[in-house]
Amino acid sequence: MVASHTAETLATALNISPRSLHRQLQEESASLQQLKDEVRFEKAKDLLLRTSKPIKQVDEASGFGNEKSFTRAVRE
Repeated sequence: MVASHTAETLATALNISPRSLHRQLQEESASLQQLKDEVRFEKAKDLLLRTSKPIKQVDEASGFGNEKSFTRAVRE
């Protein structure tokens, strides 16, 4: 699940320091939260297009945590 990834765990997986990860993201005008949100949104969009799962299951499967967060993200 995307939400469980922290800067520390991702930096370790990439074999860099968390500071280097944040610096590289900043150079790309991105943030870790922004990237996680984009991944969640793409996963939700894919599930909505490819399955007949109810919204509640899509929001849970894509890591939004609750329907309010999911609805807000989809509207933006």
